[in-house]
Amino acid sequence: MAPPVWTKLSKVTQDSKYLDFMDKQYHKTYNMLWDKEEKLFFRDKSYFNVREKNGEKIFWARGNGWVFGGLALMIPDFPNDW
Repeated sequence: MAPPVWTKLSKVTQDSKYLDFMDKQYHKTYNMLWDKEEKLFFRDKSYFNVREKNGEKIFWARGNGWVFGGLALMIPDFPNDW
């Protein structure tokens, strides 16, 4: 939920350090929580090995919605050369 705040702050202040910070933190989180097979985010690392009764992985629907919604909110605030 924080990345749109960092892109807005960068736009308002005209300081790219906020975009750099957001990018670093986003990729750190993405690399840890993204499931390459299912193409969804886990809620946190405690869910990596937890399964439903039917053996399916457990993902965080609301959190995935926040990620994809947040990406859409960020687009207008990115510099054209980003």
